[in-house]
Amino acid sequence: MSKSSILLIEREHHLPIHLAPDSSILLSSANTGWKSVLVEQQRLPPLETPVVSVSHYSINLQLKPLTKFEWQARGGFQSRSLFPGDFCLYVPDSFRKYRWHQEAEVLNIALSPAFFTQIAQEVANTDQIELLELFGGHDPQIEYLARAFLAELKTGASSGQLYAESMATALAVYLLQHYAASSIHIPSIHGKLVQSDLHRIIDYIHDHLDTDLSLSQLSEVVGMSPYHFARIFKQSVGVSPHQYIIQYRVEEAKRLLMTKTFPFREVAYRVGFGNQSHFNRHFKRLTGASPTLFLKNLHSEQEQEQSKREHEERRY
Repeated sequence: MSKSSILLIEREHHLPIHLAPDSSILLSSANTGWKSVLVEQQRLPPLETPVVSVSHYSINLQLKPLTKFEWQARGGFQSRSLFPGDFCLYVPDSFRKYRWHQEAEVLNIALSPAFFTQIAQEVANTDQIELLELFGGHDPQIEYLARAFLAELKTGASSGQLYAESMATALAVYLLQHYAASSIHIPSIHGKLVQSDLHRIIDYIHDHLDTDLSLSQLSEVVGMSPYHFARIFKQSVGVSPHQYIIQYRVEEAKRLLMTKTFPFREVAYRVGFGNQSHFNRHFKRLTGASPTLFLKNLHSEQEQEQSKREHEERRY
């Protein structure tokens, strides 16, 4: 367990505070290299907070039932029951007290105001953002995105910062579309990358395969915003940037395994996986076999082919 990286702002002295005790952090993205988004799985004890506000735009997805969640409103408290899959949406500079009387387990997803403003400017050409706070709602798309973050944390963030940045962008855009105080028009994106840009970005990916590529980094190569680049890339090649890179890393790993005698950890490093465990997971997911079994099957096929050739030579 580790210290929470998600801070609240206490109103009286306007100082940052940690709401979650150190012992309550079950999983955290703090050391994953993810930028612009913090994600924590928290198991919180019964608590009444001081008057606080979040420092980030925050989604709290309920992971276990909470009989009574209360928040300060109109001079008193309002309350409701929360069930797994329900969520609360918190916005910066909205100060109030909260309390609950039993252990609560949540997934806390925090998007930085700077990142959120950047996305709003990219997709809707505005930096005037006002989201509606919500204390207990259910939205299948938000639950899907939140649980995808949770699943990624459980694998040790095996897909890298590109996946996290793509998911954070998708969440920010969805919140702008569906939870803004006033209607925000987000134009549809059509078309494909011109061939010269497509070749440039593919060459860049191949040349930097051993690094933890980010969506922002890739989009700069062709002079697009990350949001527009991700969609245009998928329309051009049929898969997202993240999927393309994982697939290419596995194909390159297969080539190295077939032609070299590197240890698995060296192969993982050379094709850009964070560690051997991440490499094993994605390799098996895409090929149906672990690297060990892949090599065993390859050697078996080579031995059979060699035996077949020797048999043919003896016949003649």
